[in-house]
Order: sequence, then structure tokens, then C-alpha cells
Amino acid sequence: MWAARGIRILVANLMTESGETDNFSVLDHLLTIEWHLGRQLFDCVIYNTTPVRDALAAKYEECRSTPIVTGSFELNALHRFGERAIGVPLVSEHPAGRFATNRRASHRRSRRSRRASSARGSRARRSEASRRSEAFKYGLCSELYLHRSLEQMSASLAETLREKIRARRARTGVVGLGYVGLPLAVELAKAGFHATGIDLDARKVQSINDGRSYIPDVATVEVQALRSKGVLDATTDFAIIRELDTVNICVPTPLRKTKDPDMSYIVSAVEGIAKHLHPGMLIVLESTTYPGTTDEVVQPMLEATGLKAGVDFFLAFSPERVDPGNPTYQTHNVPKVVGGFSPICLQLAAELYGSAIQTIVPVSSTRVAEMVKLLENTFRAVNIGLVNELALMCDRMNINVWEVVDAAKTKPFGFMPFYPGPGLGGHCIPIDPFYLSWKAKQTGFDPRFIELAGHINAGMPHYVVDKVADALNTRRKAVNGSNVLIAGVAYKKDIDDMRESPAMDVMGLLLARGAKVSYADPWVPQVHGREWSGGYDLKAVDMTRGTIAQYDAVVIITDHKAFDYAALVDEADIIVDTRNAIKGDHPNVFKLGAPRAAGAPEGKVAIA
Repeated sequence: MWAARGIRILVANLMTESGETDNFSVLDHLLTIEWHLGRQLFDCVIYNTTPVRDALAAKYEECRSTPIVTGSFELNALHRFGERAIGVPLVSEHPAGRFATNRRASHRRSRRSRRASSARGSRARRSEASRRSEAFKYGLCSELYLHRSLEQMSASLAETLREKIRARRARTGVVGLGYVGLPLAVELAKAGFHATGIDLDARKVQSINDGRSYIPDVATVEVQALRSKGVLDATTDFAIIRELDTVNICVPTPLRKTKDPDMSYIVSAVEGIAKHLHPGMLIVLESTTYPGTTDEVVQPMLEATGLKAGVDFFLAFSPERVDPGNPTYQTHNVPKVVGGFSPICLQLAAELYGSAIQTIVPVSSTRVAEMVKLLENTFRAVNIGLVNELALMCDRMNINVWEVVDAAKTKPFGFMPFYPGPGLGGHCIPIDPFYLSWKAKQTGFDPRFIELAGHINAGMPHYVVDKVADALNTRRKAVNGSNVLIAGVAYKKDIDDMRESPAMDVMGLLLARGAKVSYADPWVPQVHGREWSGGYDLKAVDMTRGTIAQYDAVVIITDHKAFDYAALVDEADIIVDTRNAIKGDHPNVFKLGAPRAAGAPEGKVAIA
């Protein structure tokens, strides 16, 4: 039995020795099972593979039923379930001597009973039919087994988990403790659950267990408070999943060099979960991925354990919607889209999220939920691609694209402002459209519009470097040999997240042209060699008054609020502003998608 999990199992050790099936009839087996099931209702029966099973199958056919627990769910399942399954002896301790320990005596009594019944004719046949009906009343027939094992057993597991969630007794787990996973684990713990984070990065695990946060959106005081209450912890060991009721997967989903989805993190996480999967668990994938991942990748891997999605465990997908550094919208107040493998999976996932998140948005399937996330980010990528292309046009036409967008957004309907920049950054927008494009091509559909936007966005770092070269040319300087300071390497302002940051591309391109590259970023103290094409480590430098004039050009990639832009304008010889961080026109400021300011030097020297 799995009393702790709300599951009751009968292990039926049927006769396997030669001749035993002669001395102890199949019907006797069924009556014995009837006795055990009649005294204590079980949710599941596990029996061994023997010739008796074939005979039992015939009996099932007579009862117009089909055995469900076969093959992958036999006694060898005990090796997977370990101490959670306890076998129930069938013959010993049977009441009133109904089946004596001496099987031959039992067989003789059964044979005499059958002869007597045969002599009574039709009355005997009715009696036998009644006896067989009674034998299957609690046995492995459709009434108990087909319906209870598939529907009622699933409902029983679901109800048990639902009650645990509502009572905050469910043990929750989060695999992947990054910008998505840690805030989710904290919200679950704040909602009253015990939350356990699982991550292979021992530094993150140690930080959480020490009560320290490494994510700007999660305050250290919050982690300390939850640790002191004993409701938040972390580990590198997936074995803890044996003690959990729910697991949320929040691991990265990057692209390969070929722009194909890299599913290795999801696969690795699911493999770790599958080793310790047990009935009654809820597994929710949150990692952004292509439509079909949940039922094409995750479900088969988990069902390889012998457990079935929607019956033995529950499966759902809910896309993360984290916006790092956003002080208004965080995990608890961003509406949560949820799609389930089955209606009961959806209900349980919605119940879990509803305990910690204000608004739940249920959808009809995991594929719909997966597509929702890709639509959200592809929408942004395509519109950014449009405005980036507009910036390139405005640059040729000597029109200020920033002024154009600001004026256009005054329209109260039918327009949403997007702004140009040095390229896409973060985990979502630069990557998600390629996931959608890749999946679309698998169906024979060519997503040309999406790929065109990706092409424009990917070319923006090259445009920025060309802009730097043009600006240096006005001072009769070449890129080669110039000292260039990159202002900001995080992918967006006021965070330390460098994932897919265009600053890495701009730095690499400048280095390739012979520039001496430095960077300043109050949020990122060091850039490791593996993170950019330069291949060597860089440490952030100060960008304060008295330190700026030494550089031939300053390139604003990330418009952190901490930067002293007035000092930049006063001391920098050349500023290339890709974010419109510096307002107004200044002779030494060259803006992306805008004409040169009045009074800026006009002379150019053709220097490669």
C-alpha cells in the first residue's frame, strides 16, 4: 500500500508451480481476491505473470472486461516502487476454513461442489452464474478494475492531491533556480507550501540554503524569512522528488548554432524526475518551447516508467511570463496561462497556481499553452524587427525615428509603440521565434515573415558597429586602434541578466575590427571569456567623471539609470547612443536611426 500517497495496492501472488493450477482452481483464486478486496478496498492490483494470468484473462472476457494491469505493471513494478508497495498473501489467514492450507482438500471440496451443482441442472447453472458474479463483484472485473483503475483511481489520486494543495500540505518542487524558477519557488513558499528548489549549480543551492538571493527580483530578506520558517530549501539531488507532490520544470531552452531548439536541459530534467516519479504527482513544464514538447517529449519519457499521464500522474504546461527588473508585474500578479494533458490535469495545475498567483487563464490543451508563449514573444520580435527596419530607413532619410515613434504613440487606438535598439536580448525574444519557425517547418510551412524579422534584428549589432565607425571617421580616426567603451552589457536596463545580450556581439565585432574594447556596467562586474567571441575575461571599469575622456568613443548599449549621462555628454569625445538615453541634440552624440546633430563635424576620411 502507499498509505502516504493515498493509494491502496493489492499484490496478488498467483500460483506459479507446476500442478498448482490443478489443485487450486482459477475460480478459487478469484474468490480469494474477492475476499481481500471485499474486506478492504484497493485502488490497484498487481499480479505476477503466470499461466494463471491467461486463464484469468479468459474469465475477464466472460465478464466483458479487459485486464488493465498487465505487462508493464506486473510484479516487477515492485522494484520501481520499492518499500511503498507491500504484498498481501492470498491463501493464509482466510476465514472460516473456506480455503484450507491443504490445497488438495480445498480442491476436493470445490470438485464435489461442482458435481452437485451440475446435477441440479438449470438451477445449478444459475447458482454458478451467481457465484461467478459474486467472485467478480470486488475482483478484477470492469465494475472495479476497468472503471476504478482508469477513472475512479485517477479521480482518487487527483482528489488526494487537490486536498493536499488546498490544505497547503503538498510538497512542491521547482527544477531550475534561475530568473523563472527561484521567484516561483518563493511564491509557492509564501503561499504556505513547502518549496524545494532543485538545481545542478551548487552555488545557487548554497546561496538559497544560506538565505541569500542572487536574483534582483527576489529580495534576500524574503529568502531569509522563508528559510527561517523552514518552508524553502534547495538541493542538487533529484532523489528529493520521491518526497514531492508537484514539480515545476523551469530550465533554459537555448538554440543550437544551427538555430534549432536545444532540448537537452528539458530532457535532462525529465530524466531526473522520471527516476523518482510516483503515482499522484503533478508535473508542470514552464520552459519556453515549441508546440508539442509536453506530449511529444515529456509525456513519453515519464510514461516509460510504466505510469500513465492523466491516470497515475498529472501533466501540464504553463509558460513562464517573467519580466526581469519589472517592479510592477512579477510572478504573483502576472496572469498564468495553464494547459493540461487532460481536464483533471488542468484542474490540478490551476489549483496549484491559483494558490500563489492572482489570475489563472485555463486553455484547452498543452499545445495551446505552448503556442501562447511563442505568440507573445514572436509578436514582440516581429514588431521590433519592423521598427528596426524603420530606423535603418530613417538613418538614410535623415529622420529621427525616436521622434516618429513618440508622435505615433499619441494615437489612442490601433497603435502600440516599439523602439529600435542594438539587437534583441534576453532568453525569450531572440530565441522563441526560432522555436516556432523550426516547428512550423516540420509541418511543411515556411514562416517567411517571422524569419525576415529575425534577419533584420540579427543584423542590428553590425549596424551599430558601422555607426561607431562613421562617428570615429568624423574625428579622422579608424576603428582599428581606437579605445571603445561599451556602456552596459546586460540585455536590458537595471538588471544583471546577460543572456543573448547584443552587447556581446557588438564587442566581438569591434574587437574583430581592431578596437580596444572595455565595458562599464554597475550590474555586471565581470564578463567571462566564454560569454563573448573575444575569448578572454573582462572586468567592468568605472564610468564616472574624470575617467571618460580617455576613450575615443562610448557606445550606449544598455541605458542603466545609474549611468551619469550628463558626465558622458560633458567628457566623451564621441557617444553612439543606441537607446535614446541622452535626450536632446548634442554635437558629440550619434543616435541610432537619427540624423547627425547640428554642429557635429561633417568631415569624413575614408578609412577601412
